[in-house]
Amino acid sequence: MGSEWKDVGLEQIATFRNGAGVKQIHFANEGIPLARVSDFTMDSIDLADPKFVEINHAQLWRSHFIKEGDVIVATVGSWPPNWSSVVGKVVRAPKQATGVIQNQNSCCIQAKPEALDKRFLFFRLKHGDFAWHAANNAGGSANQARLPVKKIGMFSLKLPPLPEQKAIAHILGSLDDKIELNRRMNATLEGMAQALFKSWFVDFDPVIDNALAAGNPIPDALAARAEVRRKALADGSANREAAKPFPAAFQPTESMGWIPEGWEEKPIVQIAEKIAMGPFGSRITRDNFVEEGVPVIRGGNLTNGFVDKNFVYLTDEKASELQSANVFPDDIIFTHRGTIGQVGIIPRKSVHDRYVVSQSQMFLRVNQEITTPSFAHNYFKFGCGMQRLLCYASQVGVPAIARPTTSLKSLPILLPNKVVISEFTQVDAIYENKVIACKENIEVLTKLRDTLLPKLISGELRVPEAEKIASKA
Repeated sequence: MGSEWKDVGLEQIATFRNGAGVKQIHFANEGIPLARVSDFTMDSIDLADPKFVEINHAQLWRSHFIKEGDVIVATVGSWPPNWSSVVGKVVRAPKQATGVIQNQNSCCIQAKPEALDKRFLFFRLKHGDFAWHAANNAGGSANQARLPVKKIGMFSLKLPPLPEQKAIAHILGSLDDKIELNRRMNATLEGMAQALFKSWFVDFDPVIDNALAAGNPIPDALAARAEVRRKALADGSANREAAKPFPAAFQPTESMGWIPEGWEEKPIVQIAEKIAMGPFGSRITRDNFVEEGVPVIRGGNLTNGFVDKNFVYLTDEKASELQSANVFPDDIIFTHRGTIGQVGIIPRKSVHDRYVVSQSQMFLRVNQEITTPSFAHNYFKFGCGMQRLLCYASQVGVPAIARPTTSLKSLPILLPNKVVISEFTQVDAIYENKVIACKENIEVLTKLRDTLLPKLISGELRVPEAEKIASKA
């Protein structure tokens, strides 16, 4: 490691700022966001659904406004940890969090620039020994543990010289940047898929374009959208080639209003090869779980579409015993109890050949002679399918879909002609393949970062060697 690495306490090289003690009476529907521990992700702060503080009152807490790159530690939370609220969780403030108020259940650790690089500080605290330190110095109950700021300052580490800190942070930060770039790319691709589905199957843009071009009447209910499409046709931004397989007129229906001519409304049961639920709880318990085998799909595997990792497993024999709950690539999975509203499709390039759904999930296997899994999945993800399914949700006790499979079977779906479905499926496959490639890159880069991090910050691996490894990735 070298004699230039020194043993120091964190309090020697950093200062600490507690968060703002904003009372609930100053919360508002709009104003300055408040970054709560529940807004912390694994590495950052998600401000998609924040609490707001009245603007005038927020000004009293200007000294607690967050800056991009601030290193913040949760000082109140649970232990053992759960994903949403972990005492000792370390995050780095993203650009979007600049000017947001730091909540009182956290501590901002500010590096003394002459001794400590801010980015190095973040990566150093992401090492497991800080999590261990936080856990062993937090007091209170498992559900409401509190980590004193003084205890954070007592954390001991070996500190390399400042230039080496910066070099280490650059290597790890470059990998983080590439991971984030892939995540943003995936979000863009998903947005493009959503926009295409909405344009074709919710707004009926190609049908309106064809109707306008043919001089056919536009229903009053679609008049506003027709004005938008007139402008698109006039300025040449409408894709006339893509509109060719679409009809040029509309027809009325009793339950779905005006729909494209020749398209059909069917209940989901008529497009399904199979609809089924997971096994009853008595048929699958913790005692059945093994180290490897057939993976069980649970709520955590549907947090953002289908997440093909972090499973528990059953033996092949147990999975075969639960044959009616076995699912395969192209099957669409729903959560019907607990965190309802989750949906994902098992990709054709899935890690495993088969899976088992848990007792909180159900699945739809599409009859591919009628439609495609891609179209049906997007109907629930981006169309009105999930909204309709959630209409059957129970409002008492644990959130749940009442009579899950019966409710799913009865839902209506609007089916275009097969040429249109085929066109959409081909485009969606391009998006899906790119998303899969990005996810694979994220996995590789994350694994490399997590391998390099402990070796770099302990001095086991020196910067020149790490640079060679990272450059290959």
